[in-house]
Amino acid sequence: MAVATADETYLAFNGLLPGRSQRMDKIRGIALLHSAAVHLLAGPAANPRRGLRGMRVVLGNPVGANTALGERLIDSMGIDRSEVRGEFLPRNVAVERLLKGEVDAAILIGRPPQEPVVQALHGGARLLDIDGPEIDRLRLYYPLLGRTLIPQGTYPGQHGPVHTIGVDLLLVCRSDLDSKLVYELTRAYFEQSPENVRYETDPQRAPAVVIPLHPGAARYYREREVSR
Repeated sequence: MAVATADETYLAFNGLLPGRSQRMDKIRGIALLHSAAVHLLAGPAANPRRGLRGMRVVLGNPVGANTALGERLIDSMGIDRSEVRGEFLPRNVAVERLLKGEVDAAILIGRPPQEPVVQALHGGARLLDIDGPEIDRLRLYYPLLGRTLIPQGTYPGQHGPVHTIGVDLLLVCRSDLDSKLVYELTRAYFEQSPENVRYETDPQRAPAVVIPLHPGAARYYREREVSR
């Protein structure tokens, strides 16, 4: 089992991942979890008005569901990967280096509010809008990425909404995972701690994965509908 972004999962399932034409069609969906937002942070001394070209940029976490999204965003801005000094760092390390001036900007991805973003803003970093034609170019190739807003007041000193992009996160598994086990895992996820689940997942949207549902998860959703 794993958590993966909807766009990467769709591309993998259909054999459309860059550099890998073979379909990864043994993946099955369990649940749509929630949307993650892209946070573009500029360091206290950075001047984002001139764009990211030539800057030292943290493109994301070296592991996790969203490692490719920062690079895609840079590409959509018409910036060649060689035109930024990009690297991948854990979030806390990225914020630490941002506030020390060792990097100029950082891309952090997750559901707001993110504690590392709070720390960055307290240290003088700024949360920037991601908007304009680069978003349209990005969505042309990756339509499962969508425009989203980080509402006003989500972060300290945020006096207006921040325009950015977001992507759904999916809980996925292998197709040959035992159906009874997946059924019990799905049931446990939704029923053991309903309050936490409502924060993480919209139960009505949960079956709306972009690949086939695992039969065990599909059985749980069918039974839930019947019981209602």
